[in-house]
Amino acid sequence: MTKFAVFDADGSPLGFYAEDIHGSRRRPVYGPTPRRTRRNSNPVPPVIGDEANPDCTIPADAVEISDEDWQGLLSNPGRRWRDGRVVDVEPPSSPTDITMASVRAQRNDLLSKSDWTQLPDAPVDRERWAIYRQQLRDLPETVDPSKVQWPLPPDHDDTNAAERELDRAARTILFDGKNT
Repeated sequence: MTKFAVFDADGSPLGFYAEDIHGSRRRPVYGPTPRRTRRNSNPVPPVIGDEANPDCTIPADAVEISDEDWQGLLSNPGRRWRDGRVVDVEPPSSPTDITMASVRAQRNDLLSKSDWTQLPDAPVDRERWAIYRQQLRDLPETVDPSKVQWPLPPDHDDTNAAERELDRAARTILFDGKNT
């Protein structure tokens, strides 16, 4: 029996169909039945053409495929339909790889945002921030990407503490030690 498949834009199969299950796409059109004769006691009408089968459930955009392609697509999800044939494709990155990349990107962003804490005149506990930053650096080597527990920055209870400390230091300089 003839087999068919529907594919998405990437060539991944969305559905498989077989004429013996979903009906033939075409059906015969019969002409008039000949009269009975002695030689032909059971006349059969001749097929004079064919037409679309309204009982067929194979989608119009389904592509006819060989039995070999059918089996290849069913047995190997890494195969795609391209240019009228089945081809092997490189499987996408695993979710773990993608997650690890996002963990590293977020870690790098947090490190970048806390670089200022290591300046000699930063108004923070540099040692505590250095420990936090080292915990961030160690994170990708010691973490399951699906269960990330980010270390908390030393001022996690008050995220604006460093900014207020800088503002206070600036006011002190600007107003000759007067704390306003």
